[in-house]
Amino acid sequence: MVEHNEVALGDLIRDTLINNVDVKALINNRVYKAILDDVDSPTYPCANFAFGGGTLVMNMDGYENLSLQLWVWSDNSYNECHEIYQKVTAALKNIRLSSTTASVNCVCQPTSPPSEFRAVNKYGLAAVWRARVIYG
Repeated sequence: MVEHNEVALGDLIRDTLINNVDVKALINNRVYKAILDDVDSPTYPCANFAFGGGTLVMNMDGYENLSLQLWVWSDNSYNECHEIYQKVTAALKNIRLSSTTASVNCVCQPTSPPSEFRAVNKYGLAAVWRARVIYG
C-alpha cells in the first residue's frame, strides 16, 4: 500500500489557506493542522483540519482518496462559521497542490452538509471532504 505524507500535504493545504486573501481577511494565519484539542492555546476565529483514513485506488499513476475533516470555529456566531467555511471551500475547491513527493487534488465533496455544533462557548461547523492524493 502506498503511504501518504500527511505532514507535507497538511503544509500544502495550510499554506494555500493562509495565503488566500479572502481566508486571511477572516482568520489571518489561524489554520491548525490538528484536532483543536491538540493545539496549545488556539485563538478564534480559526479553522483546523485532520486527515482520516484512505482507500488506495490503483491505476496507471496510483492515487489515494483520503478523508479530510475540516472544522471552523467562532466566538461570535454560526454565521461567521459559515462565512469562513465558504471562503475555505472557495480556496481549496478543485485546485491542485503539489510538492516534490506528491500532488493532492482537494475536491470539496462533503459526505453531508456541514453540521453546526457548540463546544465550550464556541460556535463550530464541521465537514468531511475527500482529498485525492496522486503519487508521481
